[in-house]
Amino acid sequence: MELPKDFLDQPVERASRIVALDLLRGVDATRLRLIDPTDIEALHDFRVAVRRLRSWIRAFRPYVSSSVGKKDRQRLQRVADATSTARDTEVQLAWLLAREEQLEPTERVGASHLRRRLELRKYDADASLHQEIARDLARAVDSLSLSLPVYAIRSRVDEPPRIHPMSAALADLVARHAGCLRDRLRHVRSVDDQTLAHDARIEGKRLRYLLEPVCEIIEGADDVIADLKVLQNVIGEMHDAYVLSREVMSEAETSSPTDVGRPGIVALARALREREIAAFEVLGRDWLEGSALSLAFFASVAQLTARLAAHKPRHTEIERKYLLHALPDRAHDAPSEDIEQGYVPGEHLAERLRRVRQNGDVHCYRTVKLGSGIQRTEIEEEAPPALFDAMWPLTEGHRIHKRRYAITDEPFVWEIDEFTDRELVLAEVELSDAATPVAPPDWLAPYIVREVTGEPEYLNINLAG
Repeated sequence: MELPKDFLDQPVERASRIVALDLLRGVDATRLRLIDPTDIEALHDFRVAVRRLRSWIRAFRPYVSSSVGKKDRQRLQRVADATSTARDTEVQLAWLLAREEQLEPTERVGASHLRRRLELRKYDADASLHQEIARDLARAVDSLSLSLPVYAIRSRVDEPPRIHPMSAALADLVARHAGCLRDRLRHVRSVDDQTLAHDARIEGKRLRYLLEPVCEIIEGADDVIADLKVLQNVIGEMHDAYVLSREVMSEAETSSPTDVGRPGIVALARALREREIAAFEVLGRDWLEGSALSLAFFASVAQLTARLAAHKPRHTEIERKYLLHALPDRAHDAPSEDIEQGYVPGEHLAERLRRVRQNGDVHCYRTVKLGSGIQRTEIEEEAPPALFDAMWPLTEGHRIHKRRYAITDEPFVWEIDEFTDRELVLAEVELSDAATPVAPPDWLAPYIVREVTGEPEYLNINLAG
């Protein structure tokens, strides 16, 4: 899935629909493969495609509810239910066919009875699935293809516009699903806790389906997804053995102790129980509470969540600004650079030209800034000297000159601007997030008159006027 470069910065209402539409196209594409009897992975891929779409819509339901109505959700659920029966029976038949070859000749009679029973169920399930596809899937695809590309946001004119970025929404959802997964695994105690283990598998799938569409743009997501696939396979092995063992028990109940098929049924039941126990041993060793792999996995998820929560939008400048009554003593020993800034006036947008001199080196930049207050959009690029010289005369009457000192005081870098064309000293600190708490350090605090973040008269563009 190819996502926009600023995907994490986009409003969650828009970003979630971009992914939903791509997942919807995936469902429609895999549907066409079902008509090819030689495509042995078609049913599995179609089932996964439907699950991915339903899981994504479920996760982002508060943001896509105006585009995804109750009828479409019900249609997708009916299709998903139909794929479950068809695919589960397909998996059971595959295991049974492989197991039959290992049975003694006297045991194969019971296995063949069970196989015929599953084959009939598979036939009925396939027919039911194609009916659901013809009836419900086509309607859902047509409906969602029209509704998902369009959305509206209600906003009050007496309140500031609020944009909830995709990064923040994903951070919250990843943390929530990881917490649910940890809680589900914590309650699994034995091989007989099949329902609890299956619930954990579902939570793991939801977390995986949440991360898969964005794995290429989120650091660490690939590793988390790989671990989730391992967990899903382990619990899936345990669950498949349990479900098929119920079929075997049902077959046993219809036969008498003297039935010729009885030995085969007993052998299958024994093999399935061994399969359950073996899968649980792996689950307990690697994933249940206190295991090294589990601890490492949830630590990785926590790191991924923290990166999402701390994500800084591209081209966004988040800073606080303070008015000083003098240049701090500490600035005299700090590295400095001389800056000339000029602004090309525009009716709606002003472009800044900046020439920086430091240790004999000269660099020129073109910059556009939008917004006001603590968080603003900034787009900057280095400009060729010839272009800068050609544009510089356009800034006549809209210039400032200052010397900037950079003082590192972990975890921040404080920039002190001493204006050389007037009596003015300002301090700025750039933050990773607007909510990040910051307190002026002891060497700076005595020089502060007050904080002037967002005050128009202390914006460089206004100082240059």
